[in-house]
Amino acid sequence: MENIPAITTINLKATLDAVIHERETLIVKQKHTDMKAEVVTDKGLETWTIDNGIIQFKATPTFFPSLHCFAYKGEEWLDTSFPKLKPKLWWNPWSGGLWSGLSAIRPYSLSKEQSTAAFASLIDNKGNKWKGIKLTTSIRENEAYKGLTYHQYFLTLPGVPILCHVSEINQGTGTYFDQKNWHTGGFFNPGEHMAHNWARTQDKNGDWIKIIAGKGELESIIERDLIIGCSDKKEHIQIITNSKDMQYTYINKEVLANGISERMSIPTGNTQFTTPIFYVFHDRTIPPQAQQDLKNIKF
Repeated sequence: MENIPAITTINLKATLDAVIHERETLIVKQKHTDMKAEVVTDKGLETWTIDNGIIQFKATPTFFPSLHCFAYKGEEWLDTSFPKLKPKLWWNPWSGGLWSGLSAIRPYSLSKEQSTAAFASLIDNKGNKWKGIKLTTSIRENEAYKGLTYHQYFLTLPGVPILCHVSEINQGTGTYFDQKNWHTGGFFNPGEHMAHNWARTQDKNGDWIKIIAGKGELESIIERDLIIGCSDKKEHIQIITNSKDMQYTYINKEVLANGISERMSIPTGNTQFTTPIFYVFHDRTIPPQAQQDLKNIKF
């Protein structure tokens, strides 16, 4: 087991009389080391940082409730406007990065609300202790959703190239959330130039399509799997989630974006977690059957 990499897949075989059951599964090997968590000053702003030895990520709540840095072995993968919000295409303002929120609360409105950060940990239904950054946003200015508080968790495990993103929604608006759209968006730019980036999407038949960024405009619905990478790097990010709602990519000359929507029905006074989303760095594609243990994780 010592020579097993941080992430790999193995084939398991069980024999019962005349029946042989085979299954490919994902193996995640944690290191027995502490993760580095620091509050630093980055471009003049107080910033929360995590380094697990292989991935690093940062959040600055006074900028925007998002991750504005997500690096693998010191190389950045996100596209962001940090340290200042700015217009980009039809987004005004645009933060880029990786973040979640109620789609009915637009970025301009969200930027007026107060957000705070803290280091936090969560234990999943399998007993794993994930550690990272918690961003808390309390809605006070938006009249329609005043009383809503939500916590975005950006979590990882020691020495493992996986980021887990999940949100905890405290629904205190006084009204019922009926199929409200909870949206997670990510903007990526791992290459030296946007045209070096690409997304590979898999349709329901299992066929793969590769879309090159920096050229024409194309929006694609993700039926099964999504991988984001670039021609400059060996590894890629595979985005894995058990969410049953819509996932898509949007690519044009300036952005490579991914979105995941989840419909949430929450009575006022209740708290609910969203379906976790996992951003996995690897140099091979993790097949659907090997993703199941990761997809079954809940908080």
